[in-house]
Amino acid sequence: MQFGVTEYDKPLKELNDKEEFSTLINWAINQLPSFESMDLRHRVNGKLYQTSLHKKAREILVGKPKEKDNQDEAVTYDWPEYVTYETLAVNIITISMLRANVINDAKKRGTISV
Repeated sequence: MQFGVTEYDKPLKELNDKEEFSTLINWAINQLPSFESMDLRHRVNGKLYQTSLHKKAREILVGKPKEKDNQDEAVTYDWPEYVTYETLAVNIITISMLRANVINDAKKRGTISV
């Protein structure tokens, strides 16, 4: 059973922070291939944290969370429009985080405001 995910075909771009986090945790538990890793981001008290998840057969190892960004409006991920729970993959998560990094860096420099 996949707790917390109610709309498998809803684009991740449309989810709020809690729905996004829940969806990614569920995906990691149920869909992350064995012996693969992914990074997970979550905002706590205005700070952005990142940790790694590594699936080993039937267990998931979780790395120590590290502060990634302290901007109140830091972006966790920048999802492509088409990505849903059903179409999610490790490479899409990685690309979405890299895109978010570019946005967050531009915000720090004051070159964009989102």
